[in-house]
Amino acid sequence: MFKIIFRTITIIVFTVILITVLAFWKGGKPFRWLGHKTESVGVAIVQFGEMIDDLKGKKEEVKKTYKDIKETLSEGKEALTKEYKGKDDGTNTKDKQP
Repeated sequence: MFKIIFRTITIIVFTVILITVLAFWKGGKPFRWLGHKTESVGVAIVQFGEMIDDLKGKKEEVKKTYKDIKETLSEGKEALTKEYKGKDDGTNTKDKQP
């Protein structure tokens, strides 16, 4: 049990020393590369978030347009149905199929 704890502490200390030496040895160049990559990921996430916000803003507009189109089509359908029912008195069997 104590061997595992001692080895874990030794690995952690060794890793901290290694990271510190690398940071000073090359002037932090490897860590700058990591920082630039992280920054580019952050920019991509911000752009994605702005795109989603734009879609959220347009959602209400799309709902309103869909509702207007649906109402217009249902009114047109009702008008056509009334017009069709008014013309057909049931005596014309020529156009009807069995």
